[in-house]
Amino acid sequence: MLAHDAPKLSLKKTKKDDAYSSISFSFHETQKKICFSLSMISIDAAFLKNYEIFMEPNLIRFDHLLEDAIMEITRQGPNVRERYVRDPEYLQIDAQHATQFLQTLLKATEITKGKFKIEDGMLHKLVSELIKDNYITDTQGAEYLKQIPTIKTLESRSNLAVETKNFKELFLLAEDYLNSDALFPANASIYHLVEAIKAKPKADDISKYINLDEYLKSFTTLDNGYIFSDTDPSLLDALKRNSTITTLQLGIMGTSLEYLNSYFADYVSATKSLKTLDLHGNMGCRINDDQIQTLCQGLKFNTSIETLDLNDRSLLDKGLILLLEALEQNPQIKLKSLNLFSTGISDVGANRLIEYLKTHSSIESINLGYNNLPKNIIDEVDKLTKANEESNTKNPASGSNLHAFFKTTTEQHDSIEGQKSILQP
Repeated sequence: MLAHDAPKLSLKKTKKDDAYSSISFSFHETQKKICFSLSMISIDAAFLKNYEIFMEPNLIRFDHLLEDAIMEITRQGPNVRERYVRDPEYLQIDAQHATQFLQTLLKATEITKGKFKIEDGMLHKLVSELIKDNYITDTQGAEYLKQIPTIKTLESRSNLAVETKNFKELFLLAEDYLNSDALFPANASIYHLVEAIKAKPKADDISKYINLDEYLKSFTTLDNGYIFSDTDPSLLDALKRNSTITTLQLGIMGTSLEYLNSYFADYVSATKSLKTLDLHGNMGCRINDDQIQTLCQGLKFNTSIETLDLNDRSLLDKGLILLLEALEQNPQIKLKSLNLFSTGISDVGANRLIEYLKTHSSIESINLGYNNLPKNIIDEVDKLTKANEESNTKNPASGSNLHAFFKTTTEQHDSIEGQKSILQP
């Protein structure tokens, strides 16, 4: 049961750093319950610089949660990231308890001189539900909303912007998430950027809202394939121009490669800065024929990638042969490391790989583990890659397909000339 009286709050002298606590809660419309989650946010709050808030015992469960939140933030200091102190708890709500809850928030506001803030979207949702079910009047609801300070979190801003397709706010969120302490700030940033591009009027130039070149300079690693969604060509052009992104990890979640599309192939073909392409899977995740063709299309023209990771992708012999054919067509390929661990290749694919290594010296390391290949094939691949490494160390210029390309071209030329001499009278 909830206590009948609003909790009593007191102040105690302390020397803890500035910060404040935030309450997140949602309203379960069917069961008429409030779900509370208390989190710490590292934003300046002068009231915690000199004071620590604590509550008297025997208070309602909500107030113990509130106390936990405030005590935790004073222990952690101003640099603590937003995080939950406890799993969400449900409290039965009725008119009396709803009023008591709102009175508690007002009291906390009074004690902290308005520095204790509630997430705005959730407070508005709760008040509107309480008004709808006649727990409080419209006038009371308006007064509570007026008196209880609120804060707009990134999450609440995101929910509203995505729901309303507010592209201007989505562009702002893309930049704000990038500079935030969110769990995956880069991923969240890219998601909001793409959503903004999709929501904006098609006739509008993206540069009116964001400088894509400057934005992308913040990245050295991309691990969200959503950036290759079928959106505005301006984003793809900016990716091609970028010189800071050195790693692309589309396999980081170990699942599908749905974003291996024409945008991806175009980017891989044109980038001059990308060094690592990580497409690793998880427990034999498939890479289908179309995705292999897309990957190969990009590699035919790439001149920067040094590491390709296909670990745990069911590439199979067919996929490996297509990959090698693409590499053979690129005389400027700089690929040094190839991870083929658990890719389902057999002697057929491995022998084709050996043929490639005999005439192309760029690859210095290949992982063929967990492919059930005979030892003699593994040893031959190791021998050839070590020879490549030694050769490239002595003569760095040899570490590409150019040598094989010119050798093949010369042989073809000599053969043609020989045929001409035979035909001449």
